[in-house]
Amino acid sequence: MAKKLGKLANRYARALYKTLLEDGTTRPEDAAGMIEGFAAIWHKEEGLQNIVLSPMFDIQKRSEVLAEVTKAAGFPAMLQRFFQVLLERDRLAYFPEIAAAFRAVTDEAAGVVKVQVTTARQVAADERGAIEKSIGRQLQSGGQTAGAVFNWSEDPALIGGARLQIGDRVID
Repeated sequence: MAKKLGKLANRYARALYKTLLEDGTTRPEDAAGMIEGFAAIWHKEEGLQNIVLSPMFDIQKRSEVLAEVTKAAGFPAMLQRFFQVLLERDRLAYFPEIAAAFRAVTDEAAGVVKVQVTTARQVAADERGAIEKSIGRQLQSGGQTAGAVFNWSEDPALIGGARLQIGDRVID
């Protein structure tokens, strides 16, 4: 099921990306930010989910509520229509996965690489900055990226040093 959900989310994310490029009124990077903002509201406001996803309310009412919310959030017409399509096709429940997939698609297209850094202990901010700068330079000089987004975590099971995951490569 998870693999199927990933395919579904990627299909919708890629379709939205392509549509935004063709339409030209909203940059995909801007849309990604709006979608992430909506995802935060979606997670926080269970009432919104309960109304929009509930079959107890007719599709017209759910559509009106969704239209009001997306319009109030300042979404461009193309993005408002995308949410309506998700509702009409009964895919809105998968919105969090679609949002994550859309961010991945926009990052990939922009040449942004995700870097997961796991250390045995907490790393001071100045050390983090130096490490990020060094890794970023290496990635850019290798022509691999236009930029990197770093996510830091600690794992006491590591004896020392760090483990890097850059895309699908792991460096220990």
